[in-house]
Amino acid sequence: MGKLGKSLISILLLLLVFISFFVLIENQDAVQLPIRFISMYDYPWIGMYMQQTLFWLSILLSVLAILLLIITIFYPKKKNNLILEQEPE
Repeated sequence: MGKLGKSLISILLLLLVFISFFVLIENQDAVQLPIRFISMYDYPWIGMYMQQTLFWLSILLSVLAILLLIITIFYPKKKNNLILEQEPE
């Protein structure tokens, strides 16, 4: 895998971690954990923009996941054939 592929996968994974972190913060009341994060709306400068950001990032990642699924399903199978020519005797 080349540098471009690794870079794209790294960016996608960072976006996924970003979304997952804020989903964890929003739903932390569902379980009892020894640590508590502050509410998503109490973070300075990002609380008011976080809902829109998470919405558009989740749409982006959903579209990319569907595209990767389609590419994976319809990607042609690689065939490696080695043809050896025999010299006439």
